[in-house]
Amino acid sequence: ARQAEQSSMRYSIPNYSVGDNVWLKSTLFMDAYSRSQESSKLRAKRFGPFRIVELVGKNSMKLELPDHLRIHPVWHFIHTTPHFDQP
Repeated sequence: ARQAEQSSMRYSIPNYSVGDNVWLKSTLFMDAYSRSQESSKLRAKRFGPFRIVELVGKNSMKLELPDHLRIHPVWHFIHTTPHFDQP
C-alpha cells in the first residue's frame, strides 16, 4: 500500500477529454522512420498530435491513429503529453 502511494505521487493524471490532442512518446515503438535516423539525439521525441476518440477507464484513452502506424490505439496516460495549440 505504501509503495503504491509513493508511486502515484510521481504522476498527476491530466484532465483529458474527448477531442483533445496529445503527443505519443516515440520511445514506445520503433518503425522505419526512427530506425532510419542516424543519431538518437536528432530523433523526434514525440509523435503526433493525435486526437482522443474515447476515454477508456480512468487512466487510458483511445487515440485516432493513422492506419500506417499499425499499433494499438489504446494508451495509458503516462505515455502521452498534452498538445497545446500555439497562437
